[in-house]
Amino acid sequence: MQLIVILLYVVSVLTILTGLSVMCGTNRQSRLNTSWFFVATIGTAIWASSIATFLALPENANDFASFLVIGIIFGITLNDIALLGYLGWNQRLGKILTVIFSIFGAGLIGVLIKDHTVFYTSFVLGGEWNQMITVQGWYFVALIVYFTLMAFGYTSFLSATIKKTKNKRAKLGQKAFYIGLLISGISALVFDLILLEKAPNLIWIGPMAVSAALLTFYYSVVRCRSVVMSSSWMKTLSFIILFSFGIAIYVLIFYIVFKALFKVSSPSPQILLLNLIMVVIVFSLLPAIGEVYTFLKSFIATKEIDIGYVTKKMNKITKRTLDLKELSGFLADHLHIEYVGFLINGRLYGSGNIDISSDELVAISKIKSPERGIWQETKTISEICVRSDIKNIAELYNTKGEIFGQIILGHSLSKKNLDTKDLIEIEMVVNLAASIINGEAHNKA
Repeated sequence: MQLIVILLYVVSVLTILTGLSVMCGTNRQSRLNTSWFFVATIGTAIWASSIATFLALPENANDFASFLVIGIIFGITLNDIALLGYLGWNQRLGKILTVIFSIFGAGLIGVLIKDHTVFYTSFVLGGEWNQMITVQGWYFVALIVYFTLMAFGYTSFLSATIKKTKNKRAKLGQKAFYIGLLISGISALVFDLILLEKAPNLIWIGPMAVSAALLTFYYSVVRCRSVVMSSSWMKTLSFIILFSFGIAIYVLIFYIVFKALFKVSSPSPQILLLNLIMVVIVFSLLPAIGEVYTFLKSFIATKEIDIGYVTKKMNKITKRTLDLKELSGFLADHLHIEYVGFLINGRLYGSGNIDISSDELVAISKIKSPERGIWQETKTISEICVRSDIKNIAELYNTKGEIFGQIILGHSLSKKNLDTKDLIEIEMVVNLAASIINGEAHNKA
C-alpha cells in the first residue's frame, strides 16, 4: 500500500504540472481553452492525493476520512466538468452542458456535505486497506449516472472534433487522446465507484489510470501538434512527463527488488520516501540531463528546417487535388511555425484558429507594395500582427509576377528570432507554395 500511496502523489504532481505547462505554453487565443485543461488537472490532483491520504490514514481518523471522501468526489467532479469545458466550450451545446453539470455537481457535493449517510455509513481504518462502507441507495445510483453522462459528453465532443479534423497528423493525436480518456474514464467509474465497497484495494486504479490519458495527451501534443505550444514550454512538458514517469518506474523497481531481497511484505513508508528523495536528487544532478534535452529538442521537431524534405513533399502535392488547409498544416509542422494560413480570394485557409477579423483580412489583401521582397511591412500590417499575435505576412506571386494572395505566418516554435538563412529558406518555400497554388488554379481554369 505504501508504494501505491507514493505513486498516487507522483501522479498528482505530474498532472498539475502538465496542466500548468500546457496553459502557459499556448498563445493568447488558446489560453481560455487550455485553462479548462489546467482546471481538469487540478481536479485529478485533488482526487488522487485525497485517495492517497485516505489509504494512509491510521485508526480513529474518521473525521478526517469524511473530509477526504468529499475531496475524492469533488476532485472527480471538477476533473470531468473541466474536461467537458475543454472539449466542448467552443460549441453552444458544450457551454450549456458544462453549466448544467456544474450545477448538478455542486448539488451532489452539497448533499454529501450535509448528510454523509446517503453515501456511506462508516469507515474501516488501520488495516491493510482502508475502506468505507457505502450505501447502495439513490445517491450511489445518481453518482454513477452523473459521471457516466459526463464521460459520454466529453468523449462525444472529442469524437465530433476528430470527424471534423482534416489534418491526418492532428486526427491521429486526437484519436490517441480519445483512447486515453476512455481508459481513464472507465477505470474511474468501475474501480472508484461501482466496486468501491466490494474491492476497496482497487480504488487507486482510477486516478492511476489518468496516466494513460496523460501519456496519450503528451503524444498528441508533441508528435501530432494537437495543441500549439512554444518550444521552451514544450521542452518543459517533455521533461515533466519523462522525469515523473522515470521516478515512478524506479520506485516500482526498487519496491519489487527490496521485497525479493529482504523477504518482507513491503518496505516502510520512510524507506520509500527516502529512496524517492534520493532518486530525485540523483536525477537532477546527472550530466546526462543535457543529453536528454538534446534528444527532446529533436523529438519535438524544433531542429533546423529540412528544406530538402519540405520541397520534396510539396512537389508530390502537385500530383493530386490541392487541399490548402492540409498544405498549411504541413508547412506549420515542418517549418516549425505555430500558425500558417493562406489568404486567397478573401478566404483564409489556416493550420488552426487565429484571432483576426474579416476587416483585417481585407486590409491585408489590399496592400500590394511590400518594402522588402515578398514580405509585407506597413504600419497597418504591424498593428494587425501585434494584435493577432502574427509574426510575418508575405505575398503570393503567380508566374506573371502578379499578386494573387497572401500567406500569414505565426511565430517560430524553435527560435526567438529567425536568422537570414531561415528567412531565405522560408521565402523559398513560400514561393514554391505560390507556384503550386497558382498552378492548381490554372489547371482548374
